[in-house]
Amino acid sequence: MQRCVAIVSLADALGQWFDIDVFRDMDEAERRFVNLVMHRRHIVTHNAGRVDEDYLARSGDTSCRLNERIRIRSAEVKRLLPLVRKMCDNLLSGFEAIT
Repeated sequence: MQRCVAIVSLADALGQWFDIDVFRDMDEAERRFVNLVMHRRHIVTHNAGRVDEDYLARSGDTSCRLNERIRIRSAEVKRLLPLVRKMCDNLLSGFEAIT
C-alpha cells in the first residue's frame, strides 16, 4: 500500500520553499481535523477503509483500532469543505505574492 504523506508535511514544505502558509488563519484544531480527514481519505481510497498501523501512527486518530473499517461522514465533509477553501485561497494568494 502507498504511504500517505501528511498534509501538514506538505504545508510545511510550501512554507519553507515559498514562504506560503496554507494554514494561515486556521487554529490548531482545524489543522488537526484537516490532517485527520486526509489520512482517512487515504485509508478509504487505498485500503478499502481498513485501518492499518501506518494510519494509527500518522493520523493521531484514537477513535478506532487496527483493521477496523472507517468511513468519512457527511458532517466531516461539510466541516472540511470551508477549510479546504481557506487553504486554497491561502495557497493562491501566496503564489500571487511571489511574483
